[in-house]
Amino acid sequence: MLTFGYGGTDTPHAVGCVCEHVNDYYWYIAQHQTAYAYDINGKTYDGTLGEIMIIPPGDFMHHTNQKGADIGFVDDYMYFAGEEVEKMVERLKLPVSIAFYSSDHKLIDPYIKQLKMEEHERKLGYEYRVSGLIYDMLVKMARQYEEMISTTSPQKRLLDSVRQEMLKNIEKKWTLGELAKLGGYSPAYFCSLYNKYYNMTPLDELLNYRITIAKQELLKKELSVTEISQKCGFLSIHHFSRYFKKLVGVSPSAFCKKKE
Repeated sequence: MLTFGYGGTDTPHAVGCVCEHVNDYYWYIAQHQTAYAYDINGKTYDGTLGEIMIIPPGDFMHHTNQKGADIGFVDDYMYFAGEEVEKMVERLKLPVSIAFYSSDHKLIDPYIKQLKMEEHERKLGYEYRVSGLIYDMLVKMARQYEEMISTTSPQKRLLDSVRQEMLKNIEKKWTLGELAKLGGYSPAYFCSLYNKYYNMTPLDELLNYRITIAKQELLKKELSVTEISQKCGFLSIHHFSRYFKKLVGVSPSAFCKKKE
């Protein structure tokens, strides 16, 4: 059975409040009901109402109100764990550790309410109902994401295809020129467009995603640090360790020991 938890309120967090989530075991999902700011691997970005973030085990996120805001932020969230979760997220091709927009600003909220009721009543078949609700939410989320991609402009769809190719093949030694060539743009224009749509440069996102995957691999303890470095596309073990420590705050080996 899936284990889970949830939260969310219509009352804004206090201005300056920072919510931090360090995922050692659970998958964490948040949907924001207001504008907000979020940090992934040491970089801060502005987010908008309706955006969803799926954070896998081993990754870190913190979110707060945007700079200069006179009110706090509002978010709905839930977390859950179970051996089928990772497979389902992968099968549905849901983006992880990246904010994506949902036109249904209250997508998560009704599921939280139903889970709360199921947990309170614990009627016959409770555990199956809980799993079904979470799976149904993930499917709905994936369909919204697919619809968003299919109805966007040709320019955005082209950028999405380049982005998908880049994040599917993080072992490649990508350069800005190679990525721009896939889209048919000059490097400078491609970088400008990418930043416009995703609030970060392509190489910044690639580095963030490589570190995210590296943390997952380190937690699995199936590969050596050198093998993880190669799998995630770093030039060398020294290059990997330097960027890992810069973004995570500790070395790969220290990260493993911290999680034991």
